[in-house]
Amino acid sequence: MPIQDRIAQIALAKQSALASPAASGTYQIGVSSGSIASLEMAEDQFDMSWSQRLAEGHDRGDSTPGSAFDTVAMPKSLGLILLAALGSDAVTGTGPYTHKFTHANTLPYLSVFARKDAEYFKVSDARMDEVEIAWETTKAATVKTSLVGCGFSFLAGAYGSSADERPASGVLKGAGGTFTVGGAAATVKSGSIKVSNGVKAVHGSDSTLPKDVFPEMVNVSLSLVIVPSDLTLFRTVVTGSAGGSTVQSVPKYGAVVCSFTDGTNTLTFTGSNVKFMSAFPDTKASGGPVEVTLEGDCSVPAGGGEAFNFTLVNTVASY
Repeated sequence: MPIQDRIAQIALAKQSALASPAASGTYQIGVSSGSIASLEMAEDQFDMSWSQRLAEGHDRGDSTPGSAFDTVAMPKSLGLILLAALGSDAVTGTGPYTHKFTHANTLPYLSVFARKDAEYFKVSDARMDEVEIAWETTKAATVKTSLVGCGFSFLAGAYGSSADERPASGVLKGAGGTFTVGGAAATVKSGSIKVSNGVKAVHGSDSTLPKDVFPEMVNVSLSLVIVPSDLTLFRTVVTGSAGGSTVQSVPKYGAVVCSFTDGTNTLTFTGSNVKFMSAFPDTKASGGPVEVTLEGDCSVPAGGGEAFNFTLVNTVASY
């Protein structure tokens, strides 16, 4: 019988340390697409001559486990995903709880449990390489993830998980949220916020699997499609001010706030020091509203301080 692709799930769990895989998942969720339990293997043919033109065999080298999936932004599991991507969660409140996620110099390890029909897998000692939260008008925000791990297991049977989270319990949307650019309300049609950690597998000579997975510099970027009432934003990016007339020689920085809600829980991204970049909009003979795309990158403010944070208000006491 064929394998049913409709039946696919993952469950995430935070590990206590490297080489300490979780016994079961914390949040089990469905996915929209992705390779939920992958194993990238390097194999090269032996580069040597012999008496015929066929290869003399092949040599298996490094193997790197991973997991990549797209899903919708649900308020409980999203917190674990953000913690994995950023490393720090400061919690306040007593229910609802406010989680403030900021970047740390180290990242936690995750265990990823995956189901494909009647087959079950586990990727352990994984770190979050990339997370991208994207949205279009008032539709549910989507979450695109990529993890790199050290261990890969074929499970004998179904794994356990503490809780299932499904869209019926709430999905975070732009409807009811707020969008501001440079301190002013903006009509944002669509957008994305991406965290990239540049996680690399660390291979040794004693095993094809990695010994560790290690992050590079964190990059936080955003892209917003805005329907403006004038071209002040473009002018500000180019000249440094709303009334400027000459091109300035230094980048323009500003603040961006994007918030989402399901009516009860909320997610807010605050970029306090975002480098703005925008191009003059194209002209369409068919007419219609002009759209301007704002591209941004977060960096440390002058004098130090917080460059950005994600604030999630939900019913989870801790991750």
